[in-house]
Amino acid sequence: ATYASILPLLKEYNIDLVFVNTSNAEQAKEYLHRYEKIDPFPGKLVLDVEKASHKLFGFRYGVYRSLVPPIILGVPKYGIFGAIRGAILGWKNFNLAGSSWQQGGTAVLKRREGVKVDVLYLKQEEHPADFASVEDVLIACGVEESKIPKVSPSKELEKFLDKAGKIQESQVSSIVDAEGFIVEKLEGVKPQLFAKSYCKYCKATRKLLDEIGVEYEVWELDVLGEPENGPVQKELKKKSGVESTPQLFFKGGFIGDNSALQKMGREKLLGLLL
Repeated sequence: ATYASILPLLKEYNIDLVFVNTSNAEQAKEYLHRYEKIDPFPGKLVLDVEKASHKLFGFRYGVYRSLVPPIILGVPKYGIFGAIRGAILGWKNFNLAGSSWQQGGTAVLKRREGVKVDVLYLKQEEHPADFASVEDVLIACGVEESKIPKVSPSKELEKFLDKAGKIQESQVSSIVDAEGFIVEKLEGVKPQLFAKSYCKYCKATRKLLDEIGVEYEVWELDVLGEPENGPVQKELKKKSGVESTPQLFFKGGFIGDNSALQKMGREKLLGLLL
């Protein structure tokens, strides 16, 4: 959010933003999908499953760094409930990081002749949210100090989240009556799968159903214009007790989410869907 707010300055100084994702391709797509709803992604996203860049720059790794410092630093600033809320939010989104224990960092690189580069600045994060100072990064990039804006990561993040909330509120769904939509679909003769186009768990369920040879209908809620945890998901929760996706129904009854379906076994699942 902070760097997106100063893109004109980055372009003026010919500075490229490269974000390194250490998860997998599906998680990287989910990450882009979330943030492209708000603004075009302000740089290039590179997938580094082997974490070669982290090893090269000595970025941190460990359970202690990921859990203890945020609590020690967060409780005085946000209170115990604020720290707990932060932990819950982190848990919900940990899959986007590739590993919840992998810390990152910031490096400023300058290309020399051939393939050689100079490392002009290196910041290794000690714990989550231990971000590099934007001012330090811009100075290392050669930006004149008089041109460096006073930016606050926390304020930029608040703007970013506020904008995201407004977009979500203004998003027009093609589903006018959530309850009626679900009732109509559950009357279908085929199994009905409620999913999202970018969700890796939804794709895992679809792969499972395809492999056992079951014909089913799938309804991708984001493609239909539904916001995150929107009216359809809330209505689904009344019937299944589950708010997340995917959710599979057949003959009006809830069969399970991805976790339940994967554990069920193919023969048992096939028997339930015949």
